[in-house]
Amino acid sequence: MPRILIAPNSFKECAGSVRLADLFHKALEGTLMERYKRKDFHFIDKPVSDGGDGFLDVCVENFHLKREEITLPAPFEGGEIRASFGYSPENKTVYVESAGVLGMRIIPPEKRHPLELSSKGLGELFLWLKNSKASGRLQFDQLTLGIGGTGTNDFAIGMASALGLRLLDEKGRYVKPLPESFRYVKSVEWEDPGLDFEIEAILDVNTPLLGQRGAARIFAPQKGATPPEVEELEKGLECVVRAIGKSDSSADLLGAGGGLAGGLHYFLGAKYKFARDFLREDLGINSARLKPDLVVTGEGVFDSQSMMQKGVSFILDEFRRLEIPVFVCAGKIKDVPEELAEENVKFIELSKFFTSPGESMRNIEKGVELASEEILKIYFANRG
Repeated sequence: MPRILIAPNSFKECAGSVRLADLFHKALEGTLMERYKRKDFHFIDKPVSDGGDGFLDVCVENFHLKREEITLPAPFEGGEIRASFGYSPENKTVYVESAGVLGMRIIPPEKRHPLELSSKGLGELFLWLKNSKASGRLQFDQLTLGIGGTGTNDFAIGMASALGLRLLDEKGRYVKPLPESFRYVKSVEWEDPGLDFEIEAILDVNTPLLGQRGAARIFAPQKGATPPEVEELEKGLECVVRAIGKSDSSADLLGAGGGLAGGLHYFLGAKYKFARDFLREDLGINSARLKPDLVVTGEGVFDSQSMMQKGVSFILDEFRRLEIPVFVCAGKIKDVPEELAEENVKFIELSKFFTSPGESMRNIEKGVELASEEILKIYFANRG
């Protein structure tokens, strides 16, 4: 019985990976039955997340979590959001998606100015969890946090400020914990907040906090920062790094999530796990275990960053080396590395089926149907 592995990442601001896996399953199964009269295919639905958008949905689906919702401060000043987390009493673990607290999808376009955005809401969530554990409402020892898809770029300073961090200028005066003020920071006051649970951060990219490949210069433009604002963010982060006694090149200052990863490690001792290890070890996605004959994966935009430890790059690396047909479906395909120009790797751009990117996003179900038809047409043609 042929086996089809369906392992998409989320299409950011369009559809989550759990929904996409369901759409591809139904479309492929329907086409197989109606056009090819085949009912003998076995489907393995494994929606993936590299820590960004859709991380919590994937964890709820795989680990059968209880989902809860609380009110937190929004990343922008004066706003509030309803944020979810997942809870496993059996495994004594809480799962949080940073994009659900700090993500682009919850920040209106007119407020996407990273200099003015804060990760304070995440710190408030940590405090709430600490109090809930102390009261006996929740019983857990670990918090697993997916990092990616964030709209902030503040090195977790907002998060830490909710837990007691104070930024000070050269005269010892209080500095507001927003990136627009980081350039004034000369020293910090910080005491361990005594969180009685470990934090494991799932990272979508392996990038430094500072420099040409760092959080500000690579990712801040995607979050709404202009070129002058990018430079201001970079200089502000440099001031904060000096104030906490780190060098600009410190290896543990990672830039994932707008520096959220590095800040969590410095302030709270968070441990790192890269997405590919989470996918292989925690979600059980590996070639030896699943043994598929055909793999369907994808994400909203496939570009040069897609190969930076992200979910789709893991799927490609895991299965293409075994010469298993792998189809990468994306809303937009911007750049395909030369090493992926292989016979068993095919790319399908969903936007080609429509007149505009907006139309493509509004009609994701139709796009998946058309892509599924093309996948099976190529698959059966190559089998002779």
